Amino acid sequence: HHYCTMSILRAPFVIKALRHTPRNLQITWKDGVETTFPSSWLRSNVRDNHFFDKSMTYKYDHFAFVNRAIPISSADQRNSETIEVKWSDHTSDFNASWLRAQDVANAPEPLEKMDLELWDQSLHIPQYDYKERGSELLSWMKSLKKWGIILINGVPRSEMGFTDVMHMIGPLRRRYHPTDILRLQAGNLKYREVDPTAYGLVELKAHIDHTYLQSPAKIIGFLCLDYSAPDRDTVNYFANSVRVAEDLRKSDPEAFQILSSTEFRRSRRRIGVEEDCDPSDERIYDWDTYLDSPVIVTNKSGEVTMVRSSPVQNAGHALGSYDGDHISKFYSAYSKLVGMLESPKYHAKLVLKPGSMFLFDNQRLVHGRSEISPSTSRTFLVAFLHDETWKSRWRILLGRRSGLADKWLFGCSEGSLEILSQRME
Repeated sequence: HHYCTMSILRAPFVIKALRHTPRNLQITWKDGVETTFPSSWLRSNVRDNHFFDKSMTYKYDHFAFVNRAIPISSADQRNSETIEVKWSDHTSDFNASWLRAQDVANAPEPLEKMDLELWDQSLHIPQYDYKERGSELLSWMKSLKKWGIILINGVPRSEMGFTDVMHMIGPLRRRYHPTDILRLQAGNLKYREVDPTAYGLVELKAHIDHTYLQSPAKIIGFLCLDYSAPDRDTVNYFANSVRVAEDLRKSDPEAFQILSSTEFRRSRRRIGVEEDCDPSDERIYDWDTYLDSPVIVTNKSGEVTMVRSSPVQNAGHALGSYDGDHISKFYSAYSKLVGMLESPKYHAKLVLKPGSMFLFDNQRLVHGRSEISPSTSRTFLVAFLHDETWKSRWRILLGRRSGLADKWLFGCSEGSLEILSQRME
């Protein structure tokens, strides 16, 4: 739904006062916030036809325009949404809501928070119906962003049904395999020969996929095609690794500091491939890589963004990078974190039945499963979505919700788009 069908701007987007100096445009908003926009910044962001093309790219002469230090000669509010700024060499309009949304440091209080919730075993996984996939996509993605996981029921048990769901967000991430869709079958002997841990019957411990890649898969989709468990169910579980890391920060700050600052190597080496292909083509998919990175990944603000934990892809530390005492402290801290990740008090559990599919955030959650009984029959389809694919679809949906013209959505940060998507009431 587009907010452009609604007519009331929230107070933070309503202009209370407008003034200018030769060097700056200054706006006081109805919520009392005052924002200053330098003339050079405004010139770098003009979006009129003279400098900005229909293909959402700037024309070559825009750079020279920005490079000229011309003072603002006037600034006027044409209507509730439009501000006209004049220089001696050009006149351009700016959308007022767009201007306010650029002031992320003074962001309006959101109508709806879209940050990740730090949950534990009490989580009730949000559920949706496949038939509502078109109308509910924004709701799906908001739940994925907030909780890190959703369950979709009634999905056709086929590759077509599976890709139909995944493609609602975007194209599948390429795998170093003959196919971008992994078909998991309990007890598949060829798969077990290649990777006895991931494809065997033993318990699969809490982990994220692709710890050895700079950008692990963002979203993973699992669709159950068939399931029969005469003896006991196979239980899949998920833990909010950001919550676990934050709990570790509180309970053992030293362990958190070690795990968030110590470079630790993860590696993946696979010669051959589990899927059927022409034997002469197998060498195409040989794969060998490694990555040095902290287990707990934080951003510039110190917020946890990912926990790169996997019990089977660890390759130690580069020799000489740390002394023996530090390495001992690291493994002690890592053991403590792993114990927390595997604690049932953090686990949301489910038994996936035929026609049910879960999507989850591989960068924010760890996942695992219980041991598979030899008598169990289960077949899954698995595929991945890249981080940029997720971000792109999220940005597009937020942009549509804002009701603004495409030219004002170009180049917005995710934070600005979230502000714009809630500009109306």
